[in-house]
Amino acid sequence: MSSPEKKHLENVLKSFMKSKGFKKKGGTWCRDFGDYLHVVNIQGSSYSKKFYINLAVYIKALGNNVWPAEYDCHIRIRLNSYCHDQNVNELLNYEDFGMNEINRDKLTEVMENKGIPWLESCSSYEGAKKEYVLPNRVMTKHQRDTLDKYFA
Repeated sequence: MSSPEKKHLENVLKSFMKSKGFKKKGGTWCRDFGDYLHVVNIQGSSYSKKFYINLAVYIKALGNNVWPAEYDCHIRIRLNSYCHDQNVNELLNYEDFGMNEINRDKLTEVMENKGIPWLESCSSYEGAKKEYVLPNRVMTKHQRDTLDKYFA
């Protein structure tokens, strides 16, 4: 069951994500983008009331999953890391800032200006490959082997 903080965060993003064509299941939004699926997932910390927003792209040519989990996607990043200069960690911190202590509507602005463009930039062979070759991308051996063959 979702915590009140996670539900609050989902409500902050709900109408924005819908306006971008995403559908929601649990704490994950997904949308079809031609040969790719875009996945946005809210992940809670196991140790506090802090959250992460995971962005991911699933390459349809590499599988037949119609609603992949974020960790099954081929290209992935955390919005928190990608947009560290946008105070995303603070906006997703319910441990130190209660539900109504700060205005979390800035998250939709960050998603509009950074998150969605990142997903779209990874939705081509060239864009996905550009992200894949970055040295800080962590993935399972199976994912790495699959992508090595795909981008060979």
